[in-house]
Amino acid sequence: EDRSEDTLRLGMSVGLPYMRTKAAAERVIEKSGVPYTLLRPPAVLGPGDTVISAGFDEALSGAGVPLLPGARPDRRVSLALVDGVVELTCRALARGPLAGAVHAVDLSLRLDQLTELYARALGKEPRFAHIPWSTALARSQDAGFSWLVASARFGQHYSTARLASTFDWAPRDDHEQAVAAAVSGLQGRAASLS
Repeated sequence: EDRSEDTLRLGMSVGLPYMRTKAAAERVIEKSGVPYTLLRPPAVLGPGDTVISAGFDEALSGAGVPLLPGARPDRRVSLALVDGVVELTCRALARGPLAGAVHAVDLSLRLDQLTELYARALGKEPRFAHIPWSTALARSQDAGFSWLVASARFGQHYSTARLASTFDWAPRDDHEQAVAAAVSGLQGRAASLS
């Protein structure tokens, strides 16, 4: 939780293929000699999201959001919104290369708060279910399930200090609208995050 852009990059040797390829791509860019700014969005939320929203839909339709031993619903998580990533990309291009990374965070809240928002949007009860490590390992290729497991066990929260100072950016407070828009994608309806 509260990882800065300078926190050790774990994706080079551990993690899902997605994490490893992101870390490898960043290293290539850093060594290329080409001027750059790395925008690091956490999980992206919005209509069409197939990870976070699908994970919550499945979990809340079943036993609940999975909790491994040592996991806590009050872990903090960060999310990016589709339109936020677009706006921040435009700001980064206008500003010019930083020769460094910036976390592209739009929403920061606790997992239990996010669970409440999804439960309301989906018309379900917010609940958590204790699971053993064997279940988590058996479902490690399920991105939505794995995101929920990792969020509850370790947190997925990123510092926004550099983002705020570099781009005059602050996390949004329209959490409910963002989740409703993401859920609308699951239900086949279009909704705007703006």
